[in-house]
This record gives sequence, C-alpha cells and structure tokens, in this order.
Amino acid sequence: MKKRFFSLLLCLCMVLALCPVTAFAEGESREPITEISIEIQSPIIGETLAGGWSMSSNPVSTIGTTIAWMQILKTDYTGGEDDPWQLVWGFTPTCSEDYYYMLVCNVKIYERFVGTYFIPDDIDATINGKKCDIEVAADGNSCTMTYLFEAKTPQPISSIDFSLEEPALGKTPDYNVMITADSPQYSLEPYWDIGWYKLPKNLSPDLDNTAWEEMGEDEVFTEGYYYAAGIWFYANDTHYFNANTLLKLNGKAGRNPDYLEDDASSYFAGLITIFDPLETDYYTVTASFSVTVEPFDRGEPGETTFELETVNGRGEPVEFDGVKVTASVTTDGAGTYPSTMSISGSIEDLRDMLSEGVYVRQVNEGKANWNYDDGVWALFLKEGIVALDADDDAAPAYSILIFPTILEETENGEYYEVDWDAGSFSQMSFINTYASNQTHIRAEDLSDEDESTKQAGGNSSSGDKSNPQTGDGNGLALCAALIAVSAAGMATARLSGKRGKNGRAK
Repeated sequence: MKKRFFSLLLCLCMVLALCPVTAFAEGESREPITEISIEIQSPIIGETLAGGWSMSSNPVSTIGTTIAWMQILKTDYTGGEDDPWQLVWGFTPTCSEDYYYMLVCNVKIYERFVGTYFIPDDIDATINGKKCDIEVAADGNSCTMTYLFEAKTPQPISSIDFSLEEPALGKTPDYNVMITADSPQYSLEPYWDIGWYKLPKNLSPDLDNTAWEEMGEDEVFTEGYYYAAGIWFYANDTHYFNANTLLKLNGKAGRNPDYLEDDASSYFAGLITIFDPLETDYYTVTASFSVTVEPFDRGEPGETTFELETVNGRGEPVEFDGVKVTASVTTDGAGTYPSTMSISGSIEDLRDMLSEGVYVRQVNEGKANWNYDDGVWALFLKEGIVALDADDDAAPAYSILIFPTILEETENGEYYEVDWDAGSFSQMSFINTYASNQTHIRAEDLSDEDESTKQAGGNSSSGDKSNPQTGDGNGLALCAALIAVSAAGMATARLSGKRGKNGRAK
C-alpha cells in the first residue's frame, strides 16, 4: 500500500531531530541567519548515494544538520502529496536511472545560539549552489531543506578555461577568477580556490622547487621573480576530470600538479600556470628647447655646453626615482641652437613626475664671461594621450605641454607659478650673453632693449634682439674722460697742499 509522502517526511523529521520548542518573549531581538549552503555529490548511476556533505552559513558555525535520502520510481512520481516516496536506509542502494532521489536536510541552530539567532522564512538556502525547497519551524530554531535529483551517467569535461588578470609591475594579485567550460552542459560549480606564489628568477621554475613562496593579497608584483597562479576546483553534478581534460588559463595551457596523471576520473583537479619574470617597460617623452648665444663685447665665444635641470617650485634642484633626464646643447659662437630634452622611465614613474608638472631651468655653472638666462619653464604630461592598455605592437603615444612661469613673492619666500594665461609653447628658450673681456656683465651695461627680452619670472622671450653698440669710438671717448677726471683731481690736490703750507708759515 502506498504511503503518503508528507506523513513519511514528518516521521523522518521526528526521528532525526527531536528537540524541545523554546518560547520567546514578544519583542525579543535575535539576529537572522542570512545564508545556508549545503554541498553534496549528486546521485550517479551505478554508484551509491553520497553520505558525506559540507555546509556553510552566515554567520558561520551557528547551525548543525543531519541528512537523509529518499527515492521514488519515475513512473510513480507526480509531484503531488500522495507520491509514494521511500526512505533510503544506510545510503547503500546503487543509484538507477529509473528513480528520482530527494535529499532531505534537517537544520537546527545550536542550543547555545538559540537566544541569539533565528532562521527567517526568506533565508537564502541552496543545495549544490541551487535554490531548494525549505520549511522553517514556527520558532525559527530549525528548518528542513529538500532538493530533487535525477541520477545521471558521469560525463568527462573535455576542457576548461580560466581567466584572470596576469601579473603586472606594481599591481596586486587578482583573485577574481572567471571560470568557463567549452559547453553549457558542463557545470564547474560549486568550489574553486586560488593561490599566488613567487620564486627568484635565478632559480629553476620547477613546480617541485621548495623555494616557491606564497604571496600576500596586498603584495605587489616586482621585477626579479617568476610568478605562479595555482587554482584548485571540483566538478559539480555528474561531470568529472581525467587525463584528457585540457586546462587553460587565459587561453594558454597550464601545468597540472599531479592530480590528473592517469586515466582515472576525478572530481577534484588543479591547474598551475607559471608566468615569466616581469621587466619594466621604459618609455621616453621629449620636450624641445633652444639656447641662443648673444655676444656683448668684442669677439665671439668658442664651443660651450649648456645643460638643463629639473627643479621644484622654489627653484631647488630635484630628481625623480626611476626617471632619467637628459638635456644639453653645445654652442659654438653667436646664434640659436635647438635641442631636445629626453625624459625616460616607466609609465608609472613618468606619471608621478609629470602629472602635476615639473619645473626646468638651465644649470648655472658660473663659467667666466657668461651671463646665464635664469628663466624657468613648466612641463606637463598631456592628458588623454598616454595609452596604458595599448597592444604590444603599438607603442603608447605621449605629448608634453610647455608653459612659461612667473616668479611670485610671498611672505614665505619666492615661488614659481605656471603662467596659464600665456598658453603653451612649442619649446623652451634660453638666451645667454657672452662678454669676452670682463668677468660679468653689469646691469647698467645692458640696454633697455636687452632688459625687455626677459619675460615675467625670468623666462627669455623669443624674437629678434639688438646687440648693444660696442664700437671702438665709444671706448676711446671713455678713456679720454677718465684721463680728464684724473688730471683735475691731481690739480686740486696740489692746490690744497700749498694752502696748508702758507697757513703754517703765518
């Protein structure tokens, strides 16, 4: 005679989980358990029902569970209350394709947490990652979870492809692994895990090398190491892995850590992919500049080298880690000499240096007879140009913006400010003046036109300039004037001496 399903289920629950009902005062506050997840091997044709399982909850370790299997012939199943389900004792029967199987999980809050937590009616309850039916007791201290399985024949997984962000200098390890199979029928849930490891690049990158060291989640990738991503996972439902399963990471085949070495099927597998040591990609940005030499006195200067340097807003020399700056030009006589400043480094270092701007001026080496242009310019990395994610075959494009500066005087000292109103320039320009027969040029010796060549903040403006007149006639006139002044002084001294003698004689 057929037995009623729900009568049998009620008896089962009474046998498995007899417990007293606790009453709570109205208004008593308890925290809800928000999630219950149970993982178990699905019924496999020709194998016995699984007796072991795992459970997780949120909060963790607040509940316990017992399980039981029930079975019914597919021909007797209607989905109604009168279906003749039978309790499976001892999990021993061999699963058959002629039956449906139901997992019954009786969940109960541990006695010590009964006054702290309760199971709500809308709890997120899953079995093997899928929504299941659930009945919650009136007092919220227990529930019954059920899920219907159909026994299936195991199928091998031919390939599986993982994707994650590969190691990059300055980045932290990626744990957000995406898992895809080569067919929608393959389910690779519910479990996966990943670890990151590093090995000095002077050692052999063997999987068995004991020098591999596990990385921390906040540790960054640097030069000098091999890196490896290790992924461990289980197949779900009725699929399995074997020696023919192709495991790939980002489309590239990985190495299997001895779990699938033979033809035996396995519900557990692993993949380790080793990445080559990282190297910094160096890029170079350039900024044009020119140095103009103007002679002040007779003769012209010979070959002279001028260099530029980077400074901060106070005009103090400053260097940047990981960045190499090269900027010099050699002149040979009067004229304008164009050149290029090169700034080389990784994209991260270039951004650190140029994203907020850097100031540039000439190095004043104090060479005799030279008056150095003390102008200061500001350089910026042009936004929207740097392509960090460019393809390997396409070099990123860069651009430098050049602005003049203004020297501002404040209570805290002098600072250079960018002259945004002047707009950007195509190059930096410096004008140096040479005097062949004097150690330096006095300010009063410069004509008004020479003074007008200085921009605000000391920058030299571009354009034509007139050299001071240095003809021989002016030199002779100056000498004559000096002689006349000297003669007058001597005459005055002699006259004063005579008066003194006359006074003493009286």
